[in-house]
Amino acid sequence: MPLDVPVQSWQRDAYLVSTDLALVQVDEVNRVFESDVMWWAQGLPRDVMIKTFANSLCFGLYQVCEDGNDGSGAKPDGGHVETGKY
Repeated sequence: MPLDVPVQSWQRDAYLVSTDLALVQVDEVNRVFESDVMWWAQGLPRDVMIKTFANSLCFGLYQVCEDGNDGSGAKPDGGHVETGKY
């Protein structure tokens, strides 16, 4: 059963910390799991990764873009968040 936790977000300067799973780029996280950067981990099937996130309390750290041209997703205040920068 997925966690029923309200979404929380905090912003300071050009950074946003959020528990909003809609901001998580599942395929990018999985790509990092499959890379040499995380040699101790392995990638998971996409549906398993999504279920894992849904059953976890996740915190993401994002760089907020001033111009909003990255197209990565809307932030609660209408700005844009730059994600997937590994």
